[in-house]
Formats: sequence, C-alpha cells, structure tokens
Amino acid sequence: MRSRCLFAASLVALGCSPPASPPCADDSAYGGATFAVWPPPSSSAEDAADNPWLNGEAVGQGSGGVTGSGGATGSGSGSAPTSSGGAPSSPPAGTASGGASQGPPSPEPARLLLRAYVESTTSFKGVLVEHVGGDPSGACAVDLYSNGNTEVWRSLDLPASLGAGERALLCVPDGASPACTVGFGGSVFNGNDALVLRCDGQTQDTLGVVGVDPGKGWAGSGYDGQPLSTVDQGLWRCGEAGGAFAPTEWMRWDWENDPSWVGPICPDPDLGAAGAPG
Repeated sequence: MRSRCLFAASLVALGCSPPASPPCADDSAYGGATFAVWPPPSSSAEDAADNPWLNGEAVGQGSGGVTGSGGATGSGSGSAPTSSGGAPSSPPAGTASGGASQGPPSPEPARLLLRAYVESTTSFKGVLVEHVGGDPSGACAVDLYSNGNTEVWRSLDLPASLGAGERALLCVPDGASPACTVGFGGSVFNGNDALVLRCDGQTQDTLGVVGVDPGKGWAGSGYDGQPLSTVDQGLWRCGEAGGAFAPTEWMRWDWENDPSWVGPICPDPDLGAAGAPG
C-alpha cells in the first residue's frame, strides 16, 4: 500500500494531482479499507474524467461501512459493492418493504340471496334473488328439488352479471307480473319442495332441505315471531345469513298488495311478536 501512496505523490509531481488522493491502508479515517485505483490520467485535462476519486468509480471493501467523498463505499457486513458509484439500487416499483410483490386485490366472490318467495293459491309462483355483495355474478340458477328428492328436477336460470344491489324476479307463468325479470312456463315448485340458489356450482342460499319431504310444506316461527309456512303464502327475507333455511330470517308478506316487489319493512324482533313494543 505504501507504493500506492508514493504513486499518488508522483501524480503531484507531474502536475496532475486529484483533489482527494487515495488513502493509505493504515489511514484510520477510511476504516482500513483497501481501494482499487486506476492508472494515472494521461493529462491534466482528463483528470476530472479519469480520476476515480472524482467520478465515483473507486470501489472499496472494508470493515467500517464508510462512504468516501467520491462515492467509494465500504461495507462491514459483506454486502456487495455497487458498480457505478456506490449508490444502492432502489427496490422495484410495486414491492412492499418485506419484499413481497403487491399486486391487485383479490376478487371477492359474488354473494346472492333468496330475498322473496311466493307459492300462491293460484298457478303463480315467484322467487326474488338479490345480489348483496362481491363482484358481479357468474352463471347462477335456482335449482328445484321435488318432494324430498336429491336430484335436481328443474333449474331456473338467472340473468348473468348481476351487480351489487341488483335483483332478479323469476316468475311462473311467464308475464304473470310486470315486475318479473325472467318468466318460465310449466310446473315449477310447490310448498314442500326445496330451492337451492347456486352460482358457478357453489351453493349461495337455500329454502327448505334437500332430501327431506316436510309433508305439506316448510313451517316455523318467523322473523317477527309470527308463524309462517311455504304453503299458499308470500315470504320476505329479513336476515342475510344465507346458506341454510332458517324460518327466523323470513316473515309473511302480502305480495298481492306489493306489485313492484319493494318488500315490507322488517321489524326489529326485539320489539315483540307483532313488531310493536311489547
């Protein structure tokens, strides 16, 4: 290393001295780093371009992690030096501090519910499906299971790509109600059948229990504490748990006096059986 110091002195004698000479190995100001120094510039005019202490191309490895005035970098932890001036490279765009790539958020699957059900004393039947969350729906249908059977008897297809808050009203017979979105002909369901709402093969909601014949129909205590049944009645869904039939999420609904299928105001069940202060 002393020969390098003598070499730096010779540069001064030639009139081509860099403003900051390379340090010696025993110079404690540089942490004992060793430096690779280029040959001297051929002329003083090229000094600024060729001097590695001015253009940042001098590279050092030492124990102090010190950065010299010309950009030379020493590292005590074994990290690799940079090749162009000691500046560490920036992490790629879109990368979190932990190194994991931050891509677009994962899509949220569509969530649909059976919102209303009508099994009337006439031939009219109706099922109202509502999109309550997630991305637009895919291929969805209401599958019908008749009289306790475990095989789908008939499927009522829904319009594709229902968005948040949108509804689809399936009616039989076709054109029986101006509010209908999709009409069907023929026989569909009775009060003792099970209905299963599926999207892309995944169960979203049910009314009734597949494989069980309840007799005349499904019955229980409703959302407002009043008895209800799937026989010759209109039912409105107040709860939104979904996935399994629960009478306590439904209440009786006078569908004939609600031609637009707006639905009733669901009372607070804590107010009493009739929805009034008890």
